[in-house]
Amino acid sequence: DLGLGALFFWANTWAMECAAAPQGAARSTALKSVPARTARIDIEISLESGLPPTASQDWHKILTELKVDGVRLRSATPTDKIEITTTGSAAAPAYKVVGRLSGSSVLTLPGGRFQTSDRAALGAWLAKLRQEGPGRATGGPRVPFGLTKDQFEQVSRDLSQTVSFSTVGQSPTEFVDKLAGSLALPLTADRQQARLLKTAAPLDVELQGISAGVALAYTLDGAGLALAPRAETGKPLGYAIINAESNAQRWPIGLPPKRPKTELAPEMFETIEVELDDVELNRVLDSIGEATKLPVLTDRRSLAKANIDLAKTRVSLPNKKLVYASVLDRTLGPKFLEHEIRVDDAGRPFLFIRAVRAAPAAEPRPAKSKGKAP
Repeated sequence: DLGLGALFFWANTWAMECAAAPQGAARSTALKSVPARTARIDIEISLESGLPPTASQDWHKILTELKVDGVRLRSATPTDKIEITTTGSAAAPAYKVVGRLSGSSVLTLPGGRFQTSDRAALGAWLAKLRQEGPGRATGGPRVPFGLTKDQFEQVSRDLSQTVSFSTVGQSPTEFVDKLAGSLALPLTADRQQARLLKTAAPLDVELQGISAGVALAYTLDGAGLALAPRAETGKPLGYAIINAESNAQRWPIGLPPKRPKTELAPEMFETIEVELDDVELNRVLDSIGEATKLPVLTDRRSLAKANIDLAKTRVSLPNKKLVYASVLDRTLGPKFLEHEIRVDDAGRPFLFIRAVRAAPAAEPRPAKSKGKAP
């Protein structure tokens, strides 16, 4: 269910609770290291007949100067295919490129045709292959975070694992450090980001059973931070904690589902009899989450900007039969809120509540709530 469109990574050190550490951050014992990714490129060129006398020498010199690891030139055969094959590992892939040099001294490679005067363009093609993989070099769509397809799949698998422990009452620092121990890739932050995380309020929502990616993104967002997979040159593949206000891509708190919502979360479309008389909105959300067995997450930053407190926001509905989705529409809409059914990194549904604009100044309300939540 997860076709992520565009969204992060560097390895430094992790300082959550190490006040006595030297300048820079100190590594958490829970974090793991992986080798830096390198890519080898070998190019094999089939030579057509009728080439200029110096063509093969010219191209061998150009490719060598462009740091191609291995260059082989040979006569063309009828079975030659212009292609890229991949061997090695995700951390150290090796690409074998088979190209053709035509009689006009034009080098045809998967995704490009080059003359000897196109040295800069060829260098850019080689850099794209080395850094982003064959998919991008042959004209495929850009993979999020500048990762290769294999790297992005590795990140997606890692973040789709389920949070296996209860989170209510944990500090964000405790939660992030504990979850980091179950990740296959290292998670890092600098001192400033670690301080922001440490001063954030304890978690008041149960994230157990939700994917690691959504749980991390949600927890970090509450501290003004975000999660970003990164694979920078010379540094290991992993996750960086970044400031949420930066323009960098960040891992999302879930995604719109591809499947119809009636199939994904059929409980949301069950009809119930409901009547609400001045009930706190957070009670309504808790009740719907419990009845539908869907986790309920809120966009706390949008609520704070809109000055909306769900515990102090009261809602009413006359007695009638409605599906749960309609109950949310009719209670959230007048309060400048909306709900979405999103999916986590493993494709499991959850409810996401956010403010669409600021609410007007609240009028005095009775201290006690009446009626029952659905």
